[in-house]
Amino acid sequence: MKTRPMSDRIFVRRDDPESHVGLLIIPQQSQALPLVGTVTGIGPDVSVVSVGDRVLFEKWTGETHEIDGEDVMVFEEADMLAVVS
Repeated sequence: MKTRPMSDRIFVRRDDPESHVGLLIIPQQSQALPLVGTVTGIGPDVSVVSVGDRVLFEKWTGETHEIDGEDVMVFEEADMLAVVS
């Protein structure tokens, strides 16, 4: 089943944080959550981004849900800070 967001909502898959710095391995508990993700779905009222764009967002923006077997962030288009190129 394919799920799509309503209105001006977007689905974003968080990018994986770096787990290595040189030869050091950073424990998962110490890794900061990334603030960049890839757009995986957009609602019909979204005009700024498209599926596949990488976006910057604030740390506490949106909610995490399991959608179509994948953990994604769901938030409004206005909560994005920038499109990363």
